Amino acid sequence: MILVSGSAGFIGSNFVLDWFALCDEPVVSLDALTYAGNMENLKSLRGDNRHVFVKGDINGEEVDRLKLVSPFFTGLDIIFLEGQGNVRFGAGHNLAFQQADSEFHLVLNPDVTLAVDALQQCLSFFAGHPECGLISPHSVNPAGERLYLCKRFPSLFVLALRGFAPESGKKYFNGLMSTYEMRDVIRDEVFWDPPVVSGCYMFFRTDVLKKLGGFDSRFFLYFEDSDLSLQAAGISRIAYVPTVSIIHRGGFAAKKGWLHIYMFIKSAYLFYQKYGWKFFYRVCLG
Repeated sequence: MILVSGSAGFIGSNFVLDWFALCDEPVVSLDALTYAGNMENLKSLRGDNRHVFVKGDINGEEVDRLKLVSPFFTGLDIIFLEGQGNVRFGAGHNLAFQQADSEFHLVLNPDVTLAVDALQQCLSFFAGHPECGLISPHSVNPAGERLYLCKRFPSLFVLALRGFAPESGKKYFNGLMSTYEMRDVIRDEVFWDPPVVSGCYMFFRTDVLKKLGGFDSRFFLYFEDSDLSLQAAGISRIAYVPTVSIIHRGGFAAKKGWLHIYMFIKSAYLFYQKYGWKFFYRVCLG
């Protein structure tokens, strides 16, 4: 599900229509219907159960946030945690799971789309493997290209390559990149105990997450998942489960501007101060 604000305007409505031409993922449309908004732009979606329109200002108090999402989650209790400002990715999840009375907790990026059976696959795997406390999925990008979410402990050199080197330069370090992304061992079967897994999708047993105390809130945006993975490995087992499938639309810090680069470097410094500095891998390049 995605939320589109200004959806009754020229640009917003065309985005929504183009979206449904490409996929069936539900859309919640939000528009105040002022001078630029016109419901006629969305008339072709009347009666389409993939689309819900809500009149209101995204920043206005009159918007019932439950109304934005409840049509897609009937029969479930939804709780909004708000008013605390941007407390960071990890700290935000800490607020949620500390109040949770659940057996499982999903850490999920907003740029991830789940396969329809992803959650059920996780539950089935946990049922058969009580020693497992954290699951990492199989992932592709929107073009269908495989993404490797399991990693070895990161070296400074490989992080610099991934984040800042041009594509033309990366080809000279294919062996190094493959080693970091565990391409030599991650296949189409379950793989146990990868050292680090991506925070875009982390399916936890809630008791494991609570024993860890959640994310280290000192990390603002980067490395909090690497830190939590290393901590989780100390009290439970981590599994890459390829039957759990997602699409991830994420990007690297260098592509998001100088603020993200600054946050990346700051979090990297904290991470290496905590776990020790690793500058290179010993691997044949090629």
